[in-house]
Amino acid sequence: MLTADPDYASFDLKARVGVSSTDHGGENYRGDVAVNVPLVNDRVALRAVGSYQDFGGWIDRPIGKDANDEITKALRVKLGAQMTDNLEAVASVWLSRSRAGAPPYSPDNRSVNVAINEPVETDFTLYGLKLTYSGSRFDVTSATGFLDFYNNGYVQVGSSVQQTWLKSEVFSQEVNIQSNSAGSWRWGVGAIYRDAYDRLYANIPKLIVAPLETDNKSRSIALFADVTKLLLDQRLELTAGLRYFHDSVHSKEYSNTAGTKPAGLFATPEFQAWTPRVLISFHPTKRMTLYSSYSQGFRSGFNQNPTVIAFGLPPVRPDKLSNYEIGFKADGLGDILSLDAAVYYIDWRDVQQSLTLPLPNGVRISAGVNGQSASGFGYDISATLRPVPGLSIGGGLSVNDLTFDADVISGGIVLFPKGSRLNASAKATSNAFGSYRFGLGDNGMSAEIAASINHSTPLRLATLSGGVPLRTVGDSLTFARASLAVNGADDRWSVMVFADNLTNEDGAFTIDALPPNRTIHARPRTIGVQADFKL
Repeated sequence: MLTADPDYASFDLKARVGVSSTDHGGENYRGDVAVNVPLVNDRVALRAVGSYQDFGGWIDRPIGKDANDEITKALRVKLGAQMTDNLEAVASVWLSRSRAGAPPYSPDNRSVNVAINEPVETDFTLYGLKLTYSGSRFDVTSATGFLDFYNNGYVQVGSSVQQTWLKSEVFSQEVNIQSNSAGSWRWGVGAIYRDAYDRLYANIPKLIVAPLETDNKSRSIALFADVTKLLLDQRLELTAGLRYFHDSVHSKEYSNTAGTKPAGLFATPEFQAWTPRVLISFHPTKRMTLYSSYSQGFRSGFNQNPTVIAFGLPPVRPDKLSNYEIGFKADGLGDILSLDAAVYYIDWRDVQQSLTLPLPNGVRISAGVNGQSASGFGYDISATLRPVPGLSIGGGLSVNDLTFDADVISGGIVLFPKGSRLNASAKATSNAFGSYRFGLGDNGMSAEIAASINHSTPLRLATLSGGVPLRTVGDSLTFARASLAVNGADDRWSVMVFADNLTNEDGAFTIDALPPNRTIHARPRTIGVQADFKL
C-alpha cells in the first residue's frame, strides 16, 4: 500500500465525516482528517492522517443484538526531509487498533446460537525509513521497515472457550539501484533481507492438557536484477530479469496437547529458488502498448504447527508458478475510449492449499497441504467509454480456469479431485460502472451521479470431517452501489448520499457445513451520508 509523501511547498488540510445505517443492524460512524505542514520551506514537511470508524453490528447472539460491532482507529505520520538536492529521507509510523465484539459469521446473516461474544482485537504498528539518492546516472533507494503485529481472539468450542493469540515481528531492509539515463539501455539491481518472528498461543480448557505455544522464525534474502534494451526509436522494449531467493525456517514448540514442557519439536528446513522474467513490449503509438511476458514466482515452504503434525500431515513444501501472458493497453478516439485486455496460461507446481481440520475432540485447526500441480488459461478485459464530457461508463470481466491436474492425496484421502478448483477461487468476476458529472448553475458547483455493480461466481472450500473430505460451495455474489454527490466550487467541499449493497445481497462467501456454522456473509444494505472538506 502506497501512501502520500509530505509536500514540502504547501499547507493542506482535508477532513471527512460520515454516518450510515445497516439494514437490521446498527449505525456506523466515521471521521478522517489529513494535514500536511511544511516546517522548513522546500526542505522539511510533516504529513499526518488520522481515522476513526465505528461499525455497527447486524448479527444477533443469545446475549445481545448486533454483537459483531467493530471500532477501528488509525494514525499515520510521515516526516520528510530534503537534506540535499540529491538526498531525501522520509520517516514514517503507522498505528492501527481494531476491536470487534464478534466475527461476522452466522448461518443466515442474522443470528447465531453462540452464547459468548467471541471478541477479536487486532493491533499493528509499522515503522519505516526511506532514503532516496538521485545521481547523474542512477538512483539508489533504501527502504527499512519494522512491523509489530498482535491478534487476540476467543472462540466457543463445545462447553469451553478457546483463546488464541498471535504475535509477529518482522524486520525488512531493501536496497534498489536503478539507472536513470536517457540512453537505449536501462538496468536495475537490488537485494532484500527479511527477518520474521511469530509466536502462536492457543488454550482450550477441558480439551487439551496444556496450552499450545510455538515459535516460528524465518530469515530470507533475495537478490534480483533486470536489464532493458530499447529499439526502433524506443518503441520496442526487451527486458530480462532474474531473482534468487533463500529462506531458512526455524520452528520450536514449548508445550503440546500431551502436557509435556517443552515438547522438543525443532525443525530448520531451508528453501531456495531461481526465478526468471522476460518481457517484450511494443508501442505502435504513444497511446498503445502490446506486450508478451514469461515470469516465474516462488513461495517458500513452512512447518505445520505441532497439533497438525500429530494429526499426520507433513510440512508444506515450496510452490512455484510459471505465467505466460500476452496483452494490450490502448487509449483511442482521443480520450473517449480506453481498453485493457490480457490472456494468460498458468502452470503451478506443488500448489500450497489451506484446509480446516476438525480433531476428534472437536477442536478445529488450520493446516496446509501441497498439490502436485494446477494449470489453466485465463483472461482479463476491461473498457471505459467517455462519450461526452462528464460521462464515464465501463466494465470488466476476469475468467480463471485454473484447476488441479491430478488428485491431491494426503494419508490415503483424496482432498482435491483432479479437475477441481483451488480453495476459495472464483472462476469469474465481472463489474460495470457509470458516473455522470454536470454543473449546477454558474457558481462553480456541480453534481455527480454514480453507480456500480460487481459479480463473483461461487467459491469452493475443502475440509475434512471425520476423515472424509467435504467440499462446500458458496453463493454467487452480486453487490451494487449508488451515490449522489453535490460538489462545491473548486471541489473544496462535497456532500454525498450513498447506498452500499443496494440489493441487500445476503449470500455466503463460503459455506461452513460443520457445526457450529461459521459461514461468513457480507454486510447488509447500508445507506448513509458523507461530507468532505479541504482547504
